[in-house]
Amino acid sequence: MATIPAFSPPDWLKTETAEQIQARMMESLPPDIDDTEGGFPWDFTYPTALEKDELLNFHLVETLKLMFPAWSYGAYLDGHARADGLSRRPANAAAGIVTFTGTPGTQIPEGTVVCVPSCGGVPAIEYATDSAAYIGEATDGEDGTVDVAVTAVEPGPTGNVGAGVITIMMDPIAGVTLVNNADKITGGAEEEDDESLRLRIAEYDETSGESFVGCDADYIRWAKEVSGVGTVLVDAQYEKTHPNWVRLIILDSSGEPANGSIIQNVYDHIMRDDNRIERKAPVGAILLVQAPEGEVVNISVEGLQLDGAKTATEVEETFRSALIEYYITAKADSLVKYNEIHAALTRTEGVKNFSKVLVNGDVKDIPLDPADYPCTGEIYGIKDTEATSE
Repeated sequence: MATIPAFSPPDWLKTETAEQIQARMMESLPPDIDDTEGGFPWDFTYPTALEKDELLNFHLVETLKLMFPAWSYGAYLDGHARADGLSRRPANAAAGIVTFTGTPGTQIPEGTVVCVPSCGGVPAIEYATDSAAYIGEATDGEDGTVDVAVTAVEPGPTGNVGAGVITIMMDPIAGVTLVNNADKITGGAEEEDDESLRLRIAEYDETSGESFVGCDADYIRWAKEVSGVGTVLVDAQYEKTHPNWVRLIILDSSGEPANGSIIQNVYDHIMRDDNRIERKAPVGAILLVQAPEGEVVNISVEGLQLDGAKTATEVEETFRSALIEYYITAKADSLVKYNEIHAALTRTEGVKNFSKVLVNGDVKDIPLDPADYPCTGEIYGIKDTEATSE
């Protein structure tokens, strides 16, 4: 993975302070002009020295940063990305499946809005059906059901919700008695931040001499150009038994197995069946994009003490992010190591101490089958923990 070096201004700028600038100005005065501090010449030149100091040490430094993708930001970083044929990933809407229950034959129009109800001042989270559907015949003689794909109305991670929480329709439909999501709704992601885009530009530049040859790095880079994509793995074993096939394993930006929408978007982006001129994969390559079978890792923390640097919610978010990074190594080892999870919590900023960690209720490693990828499930014992001090 590419690394971004820390920015260091030119050495000659490090000595350009307001005091040194003014000192040079005072030295340029004729010898018969009073140059003592507090005199009129001193008072007139110091504001100018301050302005030049700001011009050099802030504006010029920021301009230098904007000139290079490693330190650029915002719209200027977007410009560097475009020069490499890249672009910032837009926010991605969460997607999943909702089950409608009711009278057989009832139509569910495309665009039907279902919601997670508003609660405690938090607004409802809305999802729209991707296509029209009809409730099927009943199996129990009463109500029938139909599963319909839905997409969050607003893109972003707020659309990622657990199972069983989508329970109402924005506008009730006669004949529908129940709506519910049996599985989680996933895939929602914020617009790509500067740090992520910066790393993708650096990775592209490092491998630019190999671009479009179809190596593993190319497929990973192409997949990461799609909104909502987090970790990308190339299944090297699959190619040995399926010549010309490339199998990609995709997780979303939250570390969950990618949903069907993201999977399809990755395939379309790389293969471009609709426009072969824009196809990225080499001719003859056959692409298979899949989500892994999630090996759920539930974690229980006992006796947790926080140092007050972060809230309990922030500690859990940081810990989850660290686990996502570790799972890449765990997949390569085909083993989720208990000691690594214990160590990740120890290193988490805001954690002062804890007495015990259980992984899936035990202190054992978790072996991974070839099709498995670890995913963090529930984390117990962190949220609502109060900061403690000696």
